[in-house]
Amino acid sequence: MSLQQLAISTVPAHVERLYDLSLRVLMAVVVVTLIACIGFLTWRWLNPAPVPSSMVTLTAVTPPTSLPARAPEPAQSATAVVLVKPGQMYRCERNGRVTFSDQPCTEGSSRVMRLPVAK
Repeated sequence: MSLQQLAISTVPAHVERLYDLSLRVLMAVVVVTLIACIGFLTWRWLNPAPVPSSMVTLTAVTPPTSLPARAPEPAQSATAVVLVKPGQMYRCERNGRVTFSDQPCTEGSSRVMRLPVAK
């Protein structure tokens, strides 16, 4: 084997030493982190979280002594007019559109629908 066949590095020696040192530092950091993670997970596994307490504090609540006064309902006048016929609704069809209303249709076909009156 001749000298010309051997690979000769053109990188200076101090650069190779820094490269080697940085790899060793990186490897040490990874190993320390891995050991710390394993230690933390082991600690969490062996020391479970404390059981939550089921104690509830009770406070006594007293009901109010009197109810607030209600506002009087307005009286209906003799001239009151019912605008809606109870129990009746109109179904209107116009241009393929169906609407429901309490008033008769102005355009289109209409149908009167009887509804049960609440008593």
